Amino acid sequence: MGMVARLSLIDPASKDFRSEGCRSILDIIRFVHECSMREMFSMGAKGSSGGRQARKLASNLPLTFYVLDVGGGLARDAGDNRVIDIEHVLSLPMKAFWKGLSDPAIRWSDAEHFAWGDYDAIMLAGGVAGRDSAALSSYAVFASDYMNLNVRFGYHFVQVDALAGEDAAHNFITFRFSGGGGNPEGRMLRSKFIGAVLTRLGFKVNTTGELVDAQLKHEDKETILSALVSVGRLAGATRLMDMYLSPDSSPDIMAEEFLAGRSDFSSFYQGDKK
Repeated sequence: MGMVARLSLIDPASKDFRSEGCRSILDIIRFVHECSMREMFSMGAKGSSGGRQARKLASNLPLTFYVLDVGGGLARDAGDNRVIDIEHVLSLPMKAFWKGLSDPAIRWSDAEHFAWGDYDAIMLAGGVAGRDSAALSSYAVFASDYMNLNVRFGYHFVQVDALAGEDAAHNFITFRFSGGGGNPEGRMLRSKFIGAVLTRLGFKVNTTGELVDAQLKHEDKETILSALVSVGRLAGATRLMDMYLSPDSSPDIMAEEFLAGRSDFSSFYQGDKK
């Protein structure tokens, strides 16, 4: 344990989230990444160079999402609008991921069976980062055939980098899932479930505790886009999963159900494994 560096800079909205609060190399990396993302998306920095390009993506999902087009990712009729709809997005990877994330079968608010008093930060946002909290926003940088996004859900993060072009030799998806607000066993079961789904989708997966890293490479455009739809749906379906999975939950069985179309696993809280 003496070789483990504790992350001190956790909450970007805290007054202590500043350079003086760094206690390790990990803190420095976290601080620099957060500052660069804020600058890129002009999150309140007056005169920020990124402010002329970042747009807020309007949706019914309980997420604050900012996007930055770096070439061919937005339709011309988006104009200079600061708030855009997904219909303005031309980026194929972003549209595919969003299609999965916004699947109507995903339940975003029906979670009354949770002990919300134990998860006060999540309670305020229904289980995800607050709609009006810039410090806890999600971000995407995209072009017509490329996407890099960071989605922040209450206590965990999803990062996806993807290229879906005409040349399969260059196409890829890299996926990272980390964090969680449930108990260690629930977080581990969720990561096993995510790993099982991605493995079945053809990803090369490495799972360590609650951390999942996965890659899919050298596939044609259609395969990449189809996988991104599933990855988006997976991100939404696993939002609170670490809080209700029990020791007898089977990640493999759940993975098969997910691939068969199931997106809501909240009934597992009540012991329904069907």
